Amino acid sequence: MSDTTAASYKPDMQVMTLSEHMPAFADPNDPTGFTTPEQVAIFTHEWIHYLHNVSTIVGMTTICTYANIWNSFRWTFKDDGWSHPDGAEDLTVVPAIELQFDYLRALRSAGKSVIPRSAEARLTRATGYKLEREEDLPTHLVDFISLSLEYRRNDDAEAEQHVALIKTHEILEYAAFALEEIASIKLGSVPRTPKLIPYLLVAKLAELVSPNLDKMQILKTAIACLQHPSPPGQLLRILKRVEHARLAGKDADAEVASAATELLEMQRDRAEMNLRQTESAFTYAEPMGDSVKHTMASIRRLLSYRLKNPFFEIDAIGDFKDVKSSVAKLIYAFGGPIFVQRRLGYHDQIGRDLMYNFFALDPEIHEIANGWLWAHAAYRFIGAHIGEDRKIMATAKARPIACPFYTTCVCTFRETTPDLCTTKPWLSVLSGENTCEFAHAVHITRPPASDVPLRTHLAPDATQAD
Repeated sequence: MSDTTAASYKPDMQVMTLSEHMPAFADPNDPTGFTTPEQVAIFTHEWIHYLHNVSTIVGMTTICTYANIWNSFRWTFKDDGWSHPDGAEDLTVVPAIELQFDYLRALRSAGKSVIPRSAEARLTRATGYKLEREEDLPTHLVDFISLSLEYRRNDDAEAEQHVALIKTHEILEYAAFALEEIASIKLGSVPRTPKLIPYLLVAKLAELVSPNLDKMQILKTAIACLQHPSPPGQLLRILKRVEHARLAGKDADAEVASAATELLEMQRDRAEMNLRQTESAFTYAEPMGDSVKHTMASIRRLLSYRLKNPFFEIDAIGDFKDVKSSVAKLIYAFGGPIFVQRRLGYHDQIGRDLMYNFFALDPEIHEIANGWLWAHAAYRFIGAHIGEDRKIMATAKARPIACPFYTTCVCTFRETTPDLCTTKPWLSVLSGENTCEFAHAVHITRPPASDVPLRTHLAPDATQAD
């Protein structure tokens, strides 16, 4: 997230949030849009996270994994209409779901560090590194870099030794902030000063292993390594490769472009297999399945585009000319997520916030956007079944969660039972599949939604054990 008070993007969910501190669309009768270079730059940061979801191999991997989890989880439901993992007929389903959640956790979580979060980059230097691998995922390659840092709390303080981890999260954040910085400069604004963690750890690594590369070459390396399911190891490899090329008098920019293209070519067949496998899980013509297929098509298109221009996002943002047109050009060319505009008011206020999609005038895309909402709710519903021990629980024991649309919803169920919406939003389905977005998401998760009548007679029995 580029600024905790301005905007955020929910990883892999294709939903962006603008806070009340950036009220670009807070008045639906007079949406001002983005009015300053700073707003455009912050939006660009979060949009880049969306773009990297749908135009990189690691982004594709996580989106497909979520879809495959949903398809597997459906078969843990029993006749009472709720999930009972211990009763799954296929004994391989539950372990497979748990493994995929472990994989997502390891791949996309932020790296841990004991260095103070307030540490200044100028008072920190990298002194060593080690490429390591997640040990509890023997069937998956998930690597990370342990970066040794020397840090001083002020100019006169003694040096402290710390270790910070560079995982996929830190690479994505470095790339997003570097592109935000380009947007700021192009629009005549002064870029924000980034925090060391998570935004500048990649830069610190580069200072150590590839000190002759410039900022643009480091950014290109960060983007290039995303064309692999486990980017950190590729980041290290490409930094060294491009540094070696530069020292040998070769064109470093051409070298990093070649590295990006080669990596994408190497992953292309496997990527297509994953895209087709994910599409095959959605056999019915309905908005959620259509939204997944639309996303798969977008990924195909953008990966093909990357083969011709590996760093097209740099060129697109480098073409920014004014505040008014910049965002529109990005979205028109490469797409965008739905977004929530937070507004001033109490958290429990009905309809406090607004939800928009960038393609509201296109009926086909509007239906697909509904599918994104249902997918978001369905994934949150499934996630509530994962306990602290990372094992799947029955719905009767699911963890309390809040509906992700709690602040935008104006449904009757939201008005009459806000306590359930903030703890057990899946119970909304008992009022009918069309009660709200969450209710419909639960309904279509019950297999197969088009054949099985809606079951509204039972709530999950908290007195029964699995």
